[in-house]
Amino acid sequence: MDTDASARAGSPALTIRSLLFLLALAAVVPILAFALYVSLQLLEQNRTAIQNGAVDRARAMMTAVDAELKGSVTSLQALATSRALEAGDLRRFQEEAERVRLVQPDWKSVTLITASDMQQVLNTARSFGTVLPVLTEQAGIERLLKTRSPLVGDVVTGPVLGVPLIPVRVPVTKNGEVAYILSAGVDPQSFEGLIRQQHLPAGWVIAIADGNRRFVARIPSRPAGAPVSAVFGAAMIGARQGWHRGATVEGQDTYQAHFTSPYSRWTVGLAIPAAIVDAGAMRTMWLLGLGALASILIALLVAMLIGRRISGPVVALAAAARDIGGGRIAKKPDTGRVREVDEVAWALGQSAAAIRERQQLIEREKSALMEADRAKDQFIAMLSHELRNPLSALTAAAHLLKLAGPGASSAEHARGVIERQTRHMTRLIEDLLDINRVAMGKASLIREPLDLAELVSEVVRTWRGSGRLDGHTVELAASAVIVDADRSRMEQVFSNLLENALKFTPRGRRIEVSVRQQGAEAVLSVADEGEGIETSLIGSIFGLFVQGPQPLDRQSGGLGAGLALVKGLAELHGGSVSVTSAGRGQGACFTVRLPAAGPATVPAFVVGAGQVPKGRSRCILIVEDNEDARKMLKVMLELTGHRVREAADAAAALAMAAEEPPEVMIVDIGLPDVDGYELAARIRASQWGPGVILIALTGYGQAEDKRRALEAGFDAHSTKPVLPEQLEPLIEATSRAVEDRDA
Repeated sequence: MDTDASARAGSPALTIRSLLFLLALAAVVPILAFALYVSLQLLEQNRTAIQNGAVDRARAMMTAVDAELKGSVTSLQALATSRALEAGDLRRFQEEAERVRLVQPDWKSVTLITASDMQQVLNTARSFGTVLPVLTEQAGIERLLKTRSPLVGDVVTGPVLGVPLIPVRVPVTKNGEVAYILSAGVDPQSFEGLIRQQHLPAGWVIAIADGNRRFVARIPSRPAGAPVSAVFGAAMIGARQGWHRGATVEGQDTYQAHFTSPYSRWTVGLAIPAAIVDAGAMRTMWLLGLGALASILIALLVAMLIGRRISGPVVALAAAARDIGGGRIAKKPDTGRVREVDEVAWALGQSAAAIRERQQLIEREKSALMEADRAKDQFIAMLSHELRNPLSALTAAAHLLKLAGPGASSAEHARGVIERQTRHMTRLIEDLLDINRVAMGKASLIREPLDLAELVSEVVRTWRGSGRLDGHTVELAASAVIVDADRSRMEQVFSNLLENALKFTPRGRRIEVSVRQQGAEAVLSVADEGEGIETSLIGSIFGLFVQGPQPLDRQSGGLGAGLALVKGLAELHGGSVSVTSAGRGQGACFTVRLPAAGPATVPAFVVGAGQVPKGRSRCILIVEDNEDARKMLKVMLELTGHRVREAADAAAALAMAAEEPPEVMIVDIGLPDVDGYELAARIRASQWGPGVILIALTGYGQAEDKRRALEAGFDAHSTKPVLPEQLEPLIEATSRAVEDRDA
């Protein structure tokens, strides 16, 4: 029996074509699996970005709504101080209330309710003395009497006007007791105009709902007081803010973000059609699926063609070899124009030749196999290259800095882009946070006598040195004038005005900056030859998010927060800001007026561009768990002459400080073992701790965070990131303050 034949029968062998198919699949499948994984990660990141953006937009909208409501509360509180009301002259008070209502376009009526029996005693919608109906909505009044605080009610149908209204109520006290409740009936349609200012994309839905889960205003429009959808209502109850999927009242399938205000108990909901959110995911999945299918088909087709070209001649060659082995005359095989097969056929025809000829034939076969192996490697490399091309576009940006040399122009360009965008985003975020602090009355000032002209000159000099003024002619005329102000805040005011002028002034045009004293006021003016301001926008240009018309490319766009921050900071200093413009294309002039402080002396040092003021050398201990941040902070302090040690957690810091007490400790709040507040308390309780200067350096920057830091034992609180020119003055100022306090 033929042994080879029995072996073949016992273990079926794969054909060359099958092996090539498996080789192609082995090369394609891992790459496709990786592409699928990366695509799924990108899709998840895209959805997360949409979710965060929608929640942030709902929160911003709710902030604007609360601002409108607080404006009504403020107006009512001012009206509640009426002398006529205090004297009990209700007829004259109704006349005053009607005059106030006329200047409040969103108010439908003003009512006065007695606190003792909750009855209306006057309503501007009716003549004085008219018998008024009994109030049907008394729960809110009872809550106001209990809290003695202003109250924003839910949508009700006014018993006098018979239309939906939003009651905004404030208590009126006499002799320490609530005597009346003063209310304004706000038109819900006024909030619909606020919604339209958001300029939502087509198909999106935005709604404001009250605490009873009924619509206040909505786009597309729904009647005020109509119930919200079941899904939206359940989300309002479930969490203060969130993201979920559900149907609108029209039955449209959407993803919904919501944010509930703790001030008014109202909720802003933003619904994005599910088709819009999922469109990118579905398109990517289809493209990925089609690409995977096409790649597999191409790989199999190439494998089949190559396998056919190889397997046919090999089968013919095998038949010739069997003939020669059997002593038969072999027919010349069809080699398919494959050189190696021709050589094997020739060698088989010369099988009776000398041993040397046989060895040469073996060498030729070995060479042929090596060539085939190289051809296989080239094929796999080519296939991998073609499949990785679409992936390279996704990863090139992330790997640019990694792949480029330190001195390469692309790396330099990438570093410049990172620096500019980081600075830009940091400024936007800081502007928004500062706007919120000013609006909530939580912004604090560190006042000092300073020369406003010197401050402005320093900013212009720094900007000119950095190239930010290139392309514009900036003329400065500044005479010394002393103001009692916060240096960093005044730099912020001027920087925002100068940035605004640069943004809206064409290159080559002129910007004039002047500082002068006018009577008892310091006057800072920034005038440009830019686009100017339409007359209709003059009165509202300092409002939050207010901007003039923008072209489609929005090259001069932004958040519209810079001028609002200028107004808030100027008023916080007891000053004002105004603008004049002859109209579009005629330029604009912004003027800030501050109380002059008289002939006060300027501080001992002024930080210039690129300069870090140096105090005496100190022993400083840094407590920071982020290694990169800790190392950079250490280098910054050592460059200014300090002796610096570092610790990554509270336990290590306490051990190091007990061994050699430092003069100054800079402590991060978010530490891995205990937080910075607890660490400060332990330091103050130690034998060496009372004399140490403690500075909290953290990302938590709200007023409550500062209060907690001071109560925990810190001497100062500063938010990240901190610049070198800010850190040294902070240490020196804190040290002087502690020394003055202890003295």
